[in-house]
Formats: sequence, C-alpha cells, structure tokens
Amino acid sequence: MKKQLFYGATCMMGLFFGCQEDIQNPAASLTTVPQLKRMEWPTLGQTATFGYATDGTLRTAKYQHAAGTIDRDYTYGANGVIGISSSQSLAGNSFEYIGGRLSKMNRYVKDGSAYRTYQTLTYTFNAHMQLTALKFYKNNTSGTELVYTSTYDYISGLPAEIETTSQTGRRMLIRIKQYSDEVIYNPLHFLDPEITQLYPLYNLPLLQHMANWNKLPAVFKLYRYEQNQPVLEKTYEFDYTIVNRKLLKQRCKITDIEISAVTVLETTFHY
Repeated sequence: MKKQLFYGATCMMGLFFGCQEDIQNPAASLTTVPQLKRMEWPTLGQTATFGYATDGTLRTAKYQHAAGTIDRDYTYGANGVIGISSSQSLAGNSFEYIGGRLSKMNRYVKDGSAYRTYQTLTYTFNAHMQLTALKFYKNNTSGTELVYTSTYDYISGLPAEIETTSQTGRRMLIRIKQYSDEVIYNPLHFLDPEITQLYPLYNLPLLQHMANWNKLPAVFKLYRYEQNQPVLEKTYEFDYTIVNRKLLKQRCKITDIEISAVTVLETTFHY
C-alpha cells in the first residue's frame, strides 16, 4: 500500500448521512456523532485536521505531510454531501440524488474553463435501502464505457460478500469475516476521493449503511478468481480501540499473500 498523504480508504476515516429509511441495528441509538478534530499517523508523520459548520456537518479537512499540505472542502444540499473539492487539485467529486437517495458519484477534472467528468459510479438499492449493485464507468471522447460491476450479499443486515466483475471477465471478491464492536463515526473520514481497489467496500452508500449499524469492518479478505475458484490475495485486519463507542485508535495490518509482505499502520483519533 502506498504511503502517501491520502493513505487509502482502509486506514482512513466519514460523515454520518445515513438515510432514515435504512434498516437499523436494533441495538443502535441516536447518539450524536462525536466531532473528530484530528487524525494522526505517527509512523508516517502525517496529520489531518477537520472543521465543522454549526450544524455539525464536516466542511474542511487539512492533510499535512512533510511534502506539503492538501486542503479539502465539502459542500451540501438538501439530501447530504454534494461535492468534495481541493484547491490543490483540478479533480473533484460531485454526488447526485434521486428521491433523497444517493444515486451517482461523478469524478471530474477542470479542463480549461470547463469541467469534464471522466469517471462515474452509479448505485442501486433494494427495498430495504441496502446497496445491491455498484457500476463504475469511464467517460471519454468515444462515450461511456462500463469498467466493472460490484454486487452485494448481506448477512444479518451487514455486507458479507462483494463480488466485482470487470468487462474483460476479471473477477474479484471481498469477504468480510468480522466487524468491530459498536462505534459511532462519520463516514466521510473513511471515504477516499480516488477510485481505489477497495472502493467497492469503502464507498459512501455502504459506509453510510455500516455507520447506521455502528460497525466498521474488522477483518476482510481480498480474492481474485482463477479457473472460477477464489484465490486469496490479501488479508486486512483492524484492531480498534473503542471507548464508549468512540474510536480512539486503529491498528491496520495488511498481509499481502502474493509477495509475503506485511504492512502495519497505526492511526490515532482526537476529538
């Protein structure tokens, strides 16, 4: 995993915009989401500080590293977040809603004086407001090209398996083996603006769903298919320190089976 300013969704944290129609964990309460003020990655020498509006919505994030600083801004509409942008980048994200439900995310780039969408993700839900399909498209001068489709299976209300199939026939599988103890968090802190390998798990609607259940993935495994059989590539294990449902520390261990390598990253959270 690249040790960069935006380390990646698996080891980063997001804003709580769970839809009220979503099926809730019966044990969950309506406790206010604590305002995370700062995150630190001690071994990387990186920090992130967050600013909020008076209504509690996340508005700014400043990521600092020895190589520089990146500022991120969040804008909102009636249904939730509608934009994520950075003054240091020509690229950004916009979100669209239908009937109050998140339906699409566009990744755009400034092209001269205009903005051009070069990636699009669409989200499909079932009657219980569970994400059932995610489609990732590339947009270019020749039109819109479907890159991959992810489908979702749930056990006891939480995602258990995510299968991703590319247009070329390549298949990947994420199996979530364990979840955290109850924790109250803000999903936007987990959301990476880039479309990474683990975006099928760490996308906004699925993060919202898991936040509604006060859970985070604790152990999951990434597989590729060979001759129609899943072959383990990586294992992700998270050790969370949670006190009164507030996340204080996270230890992320990634085991890469292919190259027999282990990466460990610790993150601390300050409120």
